[in-house]
Amino acid sequence: MVSLPEEDVEFLAEKNVAYKLVSEQVNGGTGECHGIIIAGVPVPPTLREVTPNGLVERIDCEVMILVPGGYASTKLDSFYTKPHLKRTDGNEPGATSFPQHLFGEDWQSWSRHLDEKDWRPGVDGIATYLAYIKNELRGA
Repeated sequence: MVSLPEEDVEFLAEKNVAYKLVSEQVNGGTGECHGIIIAGVPVPPTLREVTPNGLVERIDCEVMILVPGGYASTKLDSFYTKPHLKRTDGNEPGATSFPQHLFGEDWQSWSRHLDEKDWRPGVDGIATYLAYIKNELRGA
């Protein structure tokens, strides 16, 4: 099971952010994949949930971030949302795909990549990456 640096745990507790840590076997059981699922991330009014009855307004969503080995010296990269979100015009946000099956659930992949210069080991963590995610959702 993955663990988070103390600074991340303190930030999540201070902001009363609901989250859970998840792990699963990959590569035929020879490796593990780790993530953090964060509940209650605001969905901007420019995005809607995809349902069988069309697009519906959504207040919040779950966000999943894969936690790489070596985190927090290693940067976080991309994120996933649940449920599937589209823009109000019915188009997919740029550089997204659905479904991506991880941790027993279907997620929408948001391919977003920080430059190495944008990740400061020892400074950046879940707090800065969650702010980045919220900005990316607003800009979708």
